[in-house]
Amino acid sequence: MGNPRIHPDTIDNVRQRADIVDIISEQVVLKKQGKDFVGLCPFHVEKSPCLSVSPS
Repeated sequence: MGNPRIHPDTIDNVRQRADIVDIISEQVVLKKQGKDFVGLCPFHVEKSPCLSVSPS
């Protein structure tokens, strides 16, 4: 049994409606750094930002 594929139109619809920065910032404090955002990875104990989020 193969993996079900998501139709490209569905993917585009989600990208247009959801802001990835808003979604991730619900769980992680993000700070703007250039055109992207950085924050502490929720899966590791780090003292410096190691998670990068690109709005594009």
